[in-house]
Amino acid sequence: MSELESNLQLRRNLHLWRNEVDNCSLSAEIGLERMIFSEPASMFAGVAAVLISISGFCLNALFILAILTHRRTRNHVSSPFMLSVSIADIWNSTFNFPIMAVRFVSRDWMASLGDGICQIYPLSFYGTMGASLLSLTMITVNRAIMLYLPNRADRIFSNHRIICKHSVPVNSIILLLLCWMIPTSLLLLPTFGLYGDVGLNPLTQSCTILKDENGRSVKRLAYVVGFFLPCATLFITNLLMAFRVRKMKKEARLRSSYRADDERRAEDRFIKMLGLVFCSFAICYAPAMFVKSRDRCYQQPTLHVISYIINWCTVVVNPVVYFFNNEKYKAALSNLRTIVLGSFRKNTVEEENIRIQTIPNIKVDATSSTLENKDASSSVN
Repeated sequence: MSELESNLQLRRNLHLWRNEVDNCSLSAEIGLERMIFSEPASMFAGVAAVLISISGFCLNALFILAILTHRRTRNHVSSPFMLSVSIADIWNSTFNFPIMAVRFVSRDWMASLGDGICQIYPLSFYGTMGASLLSLTMITVNRAIMLYLPNRADRIFSNHRIICKHSVPVNSIILLLLCWMIPTSLLLLPTFGLYGDVGLNPLTQSCTILKDENGRSVKRLAYVVGFFLPCATLFITNLLMAFRVRKMKKEARLRSSYRADDERRAEDRFIKMLGLVFCSFAICYAPAMFVKSRDRCYQQPTLHVISYIINWCTVVVNPVVYFFNNEKYKAALSNLRTIVLGSFRKNTVEEENIRIQTIPNIKVDATSSTLENKDASSSVN
């Protein structure tokens, strides 16, 4: 891209962005290449993106391996949706967050990343976020149905059918496709310029969803579908589950048995996990939504950077919450550790056996060579 084309693209992006902040007095003072974040804040965000990317990839890859290698957990009705969340987090860790790191370190999107990545990045970032949140919502809805309709939960969310001699959870696949297709199809509209547009925000040097020349944008609808709807669903279903579990605890207290005590302990762990899931969701997503809605003119740029980093931490928080607060995922992790250690010990034993088998051969070779030397010396004499 020539310098003239680059300047024209920057001016077009600036024009589209000013449609977003036409009420901000700051927009008239912004230069074409100025980034609102300070250099220390940008560098801090870049380093944080790299660290979160590495840790998020490792934790989610470990989580996926643990589920796939543990048959009981793999066949659980909620496991396909957990895998969907982890796959979305791995995509963020391997593609979206490295782009974030380059953006903040270079402080110039077009010079370091180019317009091509700028056009597809909003689809990748917001589409993955929407699919992750919808998958997380389906997990919570699944658990609520398991509490209220335990005999129908498997039929609603799995509905296994024999296809090519394999048992396939048809309903789970359909629901997962919807979780990914709804946000993706919605974001394809601005990506191809059909409704709204995508372009560079000169203040943040981020490519995002913008209004088109006619003032149309899908950003508000995307936030409703990708954030507010999952948030409301999570809140309502968690509330219903809390009431249901409390009722079950009262019923369990009426029975004096070891089984009742075990049920109460399991229910306490269940309530704790539900609270952590919802709190982690609110803590990671709410700050970014609040800061964006209250400071559209970027009067407090440091708050935006902090909210970005908190939001990125979801890729680390999700596997940690489920690993350490759910017994079946603990069992899957323990099983994976056993497999890895067993394979290591097997290789060690095989190497030791090979070493032991070669020792007699070495002794035999040494003995035969000694005898040959003696024979040779005697013949000379």
